[in-house]
Amino acid sequence: MAVASHKVGEVAERLEVSPGTIRNWIEKGYISAARLPSGHRRVPDSELQRLIAQLFEIGAPVEEAAAGMVHVRPLPSDEEWGP
Repeated sequence: MAVASHKVGEVAERLEVSPGTIRNWIEKGYISAARLPSGHRRVPDSELQRLIAQLFEIGAPVEEAAAGMVHVRPLPSDEEWGP
């Protein structure tokens, strides 16, 4: 079974940032992504959901939170993001 993943542009649109910002975050290790043989990157759905929950403080579904299935890694401070 294939894992759902998203193109960089799709992730950027959902997070309301530019695709370049997403690529930068991937290169710096803030976002996990896979690189296809074509060179394109794909962000797993689980990673997108983590970012949405963390950046926008939406949270996770109650069932997952209650089951202890939610693990959110902290994002770096504004100073660490860099230019």
